[in-house]
Parts: sequence; C-alpha cells; structure tokens
Amino acid sequence: MVQGLAALAVLAAFLFGVAAATFLREGRDRRRLSYRARRIARQRLPSADSRRLPAGLALAVRLGAAQKGGSAGPGRGLSRRLDGHLLRLAERAGFGDELSGVGLRRASERLALAGAAAGAAVGAALSAELTMLLGIAGCVAGGGLCARELKGIERQRKRGLVRELPEMLDVMALGLRSGMAFDQAMGLYARHFDTALAADCERAMELWSSGLASREGALQRLSQGYDSPQLDRIVRGMARCLRLGTPLAGMLDEAAAEARAQHKAQLQERVAKAPVKMMVPTAAFMLPALLLLVLGPVLLQLAE
Repeated sequence: MVQGLAALAVLAAFLFGVAAATFLREGRDRRRLSYRARRIARQRLPSADSRRLPAGLALAVRLGAAQKGGSAGPGRGLSRRLDGHLLRLAERAGFGDELSGVGLRRASERLALAGAAAGAAVGAALSAELTMLLGIAGCVAGGGLCARELKGIERQRKRGLVRELPEMLDVMALGLRSGMAFDQAMGLYARHFDTALAADCERAMELWSSGLASREGALQRLSQGYDSPQLDRIVRGMARCLRLGTPLAGMLDEAAAEARAQHKAQLQERVAKAPVKMMVPTAAFMLPALLLLVLGPVLLQLAE
C-alpha cells in the first residue's frame, strides 16, 4: 500500500510539473505575442517626431515631454492633478500615445525657469524695478507654453473635425452600400484621404486589427481624442448597429446631414462675428487718422 501511495505521489508530481510547464510556456508565448503586437503597432503608428509640431511643443518634447511612465510621487496631489490635466490636453490634441503628463509637467517647469531667467535678465538691463515684474511674466509665459500649444492644436482639430466629418460619413455610407464590411468602408476613407481624421481612423483600425483594443474600445478612444459630443453620438450609434446587426448606412447618412448642417451653422456664425471683430482694428487705426485729417486744419488755425 505504501508503494502504491508513493507511485500515486510520483504520478501526481509528474502531472503537476507537466501542467506547470505547459502553463508557463503558454504564458511566455502570450507575452511574446503581445510584445510583438505592441512593437508592430508602435512601428506603424506615427510618432510625435514624425509630425509637424509647433515650436513650443517641439521644445517641450526635447525637454522630456515624450517620456512615458513615471509618477508624481507620494504626497504630491497637486502635481498629480497637473499631470492629469496636461495628459488630457495631450490626448485631445492627438498626442496621447507620445506625450505623458509627467513629461509635460517637467518641460513646463523647465520652461518656466528659463522664462523667469530671461525676463529677469532683460529687467535687470533696464531697471531694478522691472527685474521682478519681467521675471514673473517670463515664468508665467514659459510655464503655460505647453498648455497653450496643446489648446491651439485642439482647437484646430475640432475645426478640422467639423469640416471633415461629413466627408468621412458619406464615404463610409457609400462603401457599405457597395457591399463592403465596416472595416473595409472605414479603410476606404482612412487610406485614400489625407486628413487628420483619416489618420486617426487608420490608427484606430490598427489598434483593433493588432488586438491591442476591441473595435468598440478603439472607436471610443477615437471620439475621446476629439472631445466632440457629435462624434461621440456617431461612435455610439456605430457600436450599437454593429452589436445588434442593424443597417448602418442609413444612420451614417443622417449623421452626415446633421454634421453638414452644423458645419454650415458654424460658418454662418463666424461670418456674423466678422464685422464685430473688425471694429477693434478700425477704431484703433482708422479713427485717429480721420480725427487728424478733420481736426488738423482747425487746430492749425487756432494755433496761428
């Protein structure tokens, strides 16, 4: 009986060893495949260095804003909130994969120190009273450079989205009506149009085709990158139609008509605001010249 128990123990140990080796080998293979998929995705996705960045954001990248990872450290809630704010700005500007909140904060700190030093140097050359004032102004200007550049890019992306979204929806609806699948219809727009929205659509397709994200998750990430309620509604409608198997072309046509109407309304609003904006330069440059032209001879006669 003892020999039988010993044999069972040896057999159990052997089976446990085989199962453990199989589990470890499968885990190693999964990690290797995941690493290869991420490597392929990083090679195919455009990086921050391959884009035309504004001068301030390119300087921030050189100062370490492209470094991923890192933490603000324990007990630094303000730093963590600032990191989160800068990271959200980077995501809305389309650089969430390349820039990090920690790197942007460090770059902002260095730019603030450089601006303060430059302002203080200029102030010291002029007068002692201007040293502190120009130093503070340079610190504020340098520290907010990254945020201003990211907000400017975000505004440009939103204006481009309003202009490019109807075209994207029309192309996708045309592809679906011609018998294409959803991936093929989106690829038809992403690979044949040279726009920012087409590049973002191609990146989203690469994410779910490489297995780094689900299709719905990649589409939601696409909408979050623009922070647009209209695009978010369209993405949720796409995900619902794909999940339920309902026709998608009709929904895309309605969304395209709505996006085109919104674009037209924004253009009309900008045209209506143009005369109001022209009043400031008109009053600043033309009014003094007119006053001199009208009152100049009168003043000369009074002086005589």
